[in-house]
Amino acid sequence: MAWTELVIRTGEMMLASAAVIHHRTQRMARAGLVPNSRDRREFTRMGTEKMDAARESTQAMMLHLQAEAFVQQQRALVQWMRGAPLLGLPSDTMLGSIAALTRKGLHPVHARAVSNAKRLRRR
Repeated sequence: MAWTELVIRTGEMMLASAAVIHHRTQRMARAGLVPNSRDRREFTRMGTEKMDAARESTQAMMLHLQAEAFVQQQRALVQWMRGAPLLGLPSDTMLGSIAALTRKGLHPVHARAVSNAKRLRRR
């Protein structure tokens, strides 16, 4: 289920991004060499949003990886204390963690793309 949700979110983000890119490209072409103050705000917002989304995405993935590392350290310690050999993660656990990591990294980008598509559609 985690992978299905991830595919759906990725598709939504791609469609929203295409709409936003189309809108902003047309806006840039109409603005020409001397954009008005509203256009300048929108063009500045483009860069700022990308940097914010990249930062939030990286932060979310790093926090997930940090938590996952802690869980794996606890698991290894418990197995060591029981005298059991250290076993690898079951594949479904690892795949679920990878899906969660990807979902957390995608969330800020998805949220901005969908929000921008809705906002720009109203104009």
